[in-house]
Amino acid sequence: MTSFYIQFGQIYYEVCESQLFAAYKTARAEEAEAIDLAYLLSADLDVHEGTPSDYIQSEETTQAQALALYWRMQPAYWIENDSNIPDFQEFEHEWFQRLSRNLQNGFYKSSSIGFDPLVFFQDRFKKPELSIIPEFFKQKIRGREIDFLSVYKRGDGGFPSEVSALTA
Repeated sequence: MTSFYIQFGQIYYEVCESQLFAAYKTARAEEAEAIDLAYLLSADLDVHEGTPSDYIQSEETTQAQALALYWRMQPAYWIENDSNIPDFQEFEHEWFQRLSRNLQNGFYKSSSIGFDPLVFFQDRFKKPELSIIPEFFKQKIRGREIDFLSVYKRGDGGFPSEVSALTA
């Protein structure tokens, strides 16, 4: 077994290759989660028709990502018009229903990144719209905080600097 020595301050730690690989995989997973969440919060989802479906159907999607997508899909519209959806929007309506069910049934994996939809979307929804959205979907996902709202701290690719720092 190959060992490496890593220095933290004045202390050297001996770690094996498998420990380093496990740490690398964890860091890459957290990086990917942050980038995916930033993408879902900022992308024009109408242009990328397959993308919402990919996230909705994947067990690799985190709860924070799914909740962000739920709110990006304008839930008040689908709830208000549930029985009066035009044919050309039927596939989006099916996505919304499946996403809602999956979130409520715990289909998506835990998130290491926190997300509060009521804070992030505070300027997008009016009180009447918010009143028809079930309380379950208004709950904050707990986890590591990343300021996705920051306008002044944009890094490479338009992502918040905390996300850009992960890929530097």
